[in-house]
Amino acid sequence: ALLLSELQSALNVVVKESPDDLEKPQTNRSREFMLAMSQGSKKSTKLNELPTPLQTLTMEELRCLWAIGEVLANPPAFKKLDSYSQLSLFCVSLMRNLLDKRNNNDSTGDTAKSVNAMPSYVGGRMLTSQKKSSSNLEEGKAKFDSIASAGCLSALMSDCQMLLVKSCRPVGEKFSWDSARSIGLPFWLRSQKELVSIAEEIAQTIYKDTRNVMDCALYYIAMRNMKKLKAIAATDRSESGKKFFKFISDHDFSSDRGRNSAEKNAYSLLRKRKYASAASFFLLAEPPMIKSAVDVIRLQLQDTSLAFFVARLIENAMKSRAPTGDGLTIGGGFSLSSMGGGGGFAGSGGNTIDVGEETVVR
Repeated sequence: ALLLSELQSALNVVVKESPDDLEKPQTNRSREFMLAMSQGSKKSTKLNELPTPLQTLTMEELRCLWAIGEVLANPPAFKKLDSYSQLSLFCVSLMRNLLDKRNNNDSTGDTAKSVNAMPSYVGGRMLTSQKKSSSNLEEGKAKFDSIASAGCLSALMSDCQMLLVKSCRPVGEKFSWDSARSIGLPFWLRSQKELVSIAEEIAQTIYKDTRNVMDCALYYIAMRNMKKLKAIAATDRSESGKKFFKFISDHDFSSDRGRNSAEKNAYSLLRKRKYASAASFFLLAEPPMIKSAVDVIRLQLQDTSLAFFVARLIENAMKSRAPTGDGLTIGGGFSLSSMGGGGGFAGSGGNTIDVGEETVVR
């Protein structure tokens, strides 16, 4: 820790002679920090005064050193956390400091076109944390910030995960999929009850932002909370929302007709590159077509975290309804029996009607 503090000090004492040479910072960061972060700009003439070892570092390496120093100078609330949670929270704080610096840089340009924005999938449409876009970019690959694998492993081994979740929660906000995914929550949170609670938070956040039931349907269907899904669908006054509400109200998805209707719509949505919605329809069937849904999320949305999250929610819902000890399991009680289904093609019969961006079988 002492060595890292010294590195932070080295970054903060680069220039003392003429700070007016720098542009006035737009954030509450120090002039020295803004100088170190402006490497390569025309006004950063004093950067050669950095200690020789630091002069050879790349911009990303300098940012990482600064972020480590920021966490050490302003440590998160480690009180009551065990050593495993402390390491995990350190990783979260480090990641957020790095992301904060990146977003500050992006704010000086066109944020709508920024390649550094952290993407998010809402109903299969890629959005960014800075500015939402309705563009359908599902075919693109998602790249997003997340904590180091060591942070995930430490969180998994922690005995105070509920305190850690509280420490990682965005201040004054509910979890969004961005925030849950960035801390690797689906991979380390052991409590199924808390996992379902956070999934509900995410779904509520999405619907509050978009007012489109199809954007949050994946989470409610994975939780098998059809009552809440129908209640939300009933409040969606859009044409597609009304059709979806009628569809889920009129079909028994455990019957051959209902299962075939859900599967046929899922393949129709796949052809239209509505991947998140397609995954939702695969999961509507009883039993759910888990393999097909997870493959769509993992291969088409390029979001392994979401695929694992959905698999865990489905597993929990099915386990709560299955007799004790039913089905094969692997480590952690993960049931292999729940991973079946999802093959084959839509059954014959049934008329399809095109409703805007969605296709609904009646």
